[in-house]
Amino acid sequence: MEACAWSQENSAWLVSNLPADDNRLRNLALDRIRKVPQHVARQQAAGFLTKGTGAADRCQMTACNNRFTPKHMKKKILIIDDDPQICKSLRKVLQAEGYEVVLAASGREGLDKFDPVHTDLVMLDINLPGEKGWDVFARITSINALLPIIIITGRQDQFEMAAAAGVGALIEKPMDMLFLLQTVAEMLVEPLDARIERLAGLNHYMRFSYPKSNGASQKTTPS
Repeated sequence: MEACAWSQENSAWLVSNLPADDNRLRNLALDRIRKVPQHVARQQAAGFLTKGTGAADRCQMTACNNRFTPKHMKKKILIIDDDPQICKSLRKVLQAEGYEVVLAASGREGLDKFDPVHTDLVMLDINLPGEKGWDVFARITSINALLPIIIITGRQDQFEMAAAAGVGALIEKPMDMLFLLQTVAEMLVEPLDARIERLAGLNHYMRFSYPKSNGASQKTTPS
């Protein structure tokens, strides 16, 4: 199959379609878009990206070499959270599902343990000692703008920020583990073109779960 190269035309098209009425979202999306070409080039060089043949002709990308197929390759998940009990519980649940889990108790440790090549997904708490969660998010996405990231937080005021930043999922604590596992599985196989559109503000869909104590979990699309 023909390799998919991210061209200046792709970037120009995404920028031209960014929402003009939300400067914060626009600036966040622009920052992510600037980093997309370099990462796409690295993925292409490694043989992970190919050009799709569907109706979406704007650099629709699919994974090859089974990179995003869990049954063919153990996925590595980095959890950055300073609560040891939460980390222990998450590691137990995720390892039982066949994932490789790496734990970090601070933003600095998380950045040190982040592997740009082999980390497949990050679960990131916002309230971290030292380097704050959103700063860690910015650092990681500056290295890999397309990496799936799930924000996990005990704060209930992060929805708008997460949506504006193009986050794939926001899960409030205490977490619904079944919803979490479903979200992890979905994000690991999410098409890269869908991630790019979300970063650009063209796709506002974000997976979201209320605290488990509220008795409700849901997927939602911010307005």
